Amino acid sequence: MRNPNWRFYRVIAAATCLLGWGEAQGSIIPTIHVGAPTAEGSNFRYTYDVTLTQDQKIDTSLNSAFFTIYDFKGFVAGSDHEPAGWTFSGQLTGTTPTSAVVADDPTIPNLTWTYSGPNLTGPRELGAFSALSTLGESNTLGSFTGQATKNAPGEPENNTRTFNGGSITVPGAQPTTPVPEPSTIMLCCTGFGLLALRRRSHRKSAA
Repeated sequence: MRNPNWRFYRVIAAATCLLGWGEAQGSIIPTIHVGAPTAEGSNFRYTYDVTLTQDQKIDTSLNSAFFTIYDFKGFVAGSDHEPAGWTFSGQLTGTTPTSAVVADDPTIPNLTWTYSGPNLTGPRELGAFSALSTLGESNTLGSFTGQATKNAPGEPENNTRTFNGGSITVPGAQPTTPVPEPSTIMLCCTGFGLLALRRRSHRKSAA
């Protein structure tokens, strides 16, 4: 099912990535895929398009490269899809760059994809990454972090670890059945009482 607010979420996520987090620099950035989530059986697939930004690279001999999407509610184990060269892990405490600070609920699974393929340089599309959730009707803004390596030959920061973070669309809260207000309960009780009284009166009249 198409999320009617996906355009808003994508704009917010992109703006957050451009602003950056403190001394963090753009590196690996996921954005929600157009039209996500999509129904798949009784679950919903969330697909993320991931890019390696300009002046960044992935060199696993220098630094590990990964990105984590936090607090992915309703995660269906074993439902991950990723391009070749990437490995997936779903855990309650997500892999996070050392210097990054991010809110992470330890009771909700995080999705982490780690790169182990040949070296890459940006800018480059890294492909589509996805996972299933049991939730698809109530999306919200969550958080992500990504880590790569600076690609700036001749500059002091060349080959240093870089990280970034921002907002990303994730499954929202499980819809709950509304609890009736006390006034509503009282009104219902009064209505049932009057109905019972009327039926009793009708029986007496018939007798």
